[in-house]
Amino acid sequence: MNQKKFRVWDNEEKVLIYNGCVGAGSACEFINIDFNGNCHLNNAFGFDSILGTPVTPPDRFILEQYVNRLDINKKEIWEGDIIKHGESIRFIEFRGSNCLATRMDVSDTILLSFCDSPEVIGNIHENPELSK
Repeated sequence: MNQKKFRVWDNEEKVLIYNGCVGAGSACEFINIDFNGNCHLNNAFGFDSILGTPVTPPDRFILEQYVNRLDINKKEIWEGDIIKHGESIRFIEFRGSNCLATRMDVSDTILLSFCDSPEVIGNIHENPELSK
């Protein structure tokens, strides 16, 4: 069964969010995803900060999807992750409905399903040095 799960990279706070909540306690704002895939912050009442008007900058959040696969260490693989596949380092991305593993150093892309024993070693947000 395919599980639809998403995480969000917050460009402002520089954190990955898995539970849909930014902040803590009564200051917590929730991330809502609209039908176009845009992310919006909503307060506890379900409204954006100014009377329900979208005020979240469109480039603040990057939405990433779980790819329904575990690596060799039983860690979930997500869009935006960096994996080791054999001797190559690849990043995970979706193009259309295909989940791809693209090499960082050359133009070489394969379907993630063709990767035997991938290992997540980081992600493109927290570990940009791995993409070099």
